[in-house]
Amino acid sequence: MEIIIFNGNSKKNHCDTIKITNAFVEGLKSNTQYEVKTMNVNEKNNFLSRLFHM
Repeated sequence: MEIIIFNGNSKKNHCDTIKITNAFVEGLKSNTQYEVKTMNVNEKNNFLSRLFHM
């Protein structure tokens, strides 16, 4: 199963929410096989930015 995390915080990976989310994901990955991708939606060069012309 694939999990995609959309992070919209301007602090990127330094915010408390993403730290909690990453801990949750690590717990999931320890029991089963998950592929996890994180997308920072505030970055100018990602797919969502190009899609919505941000």
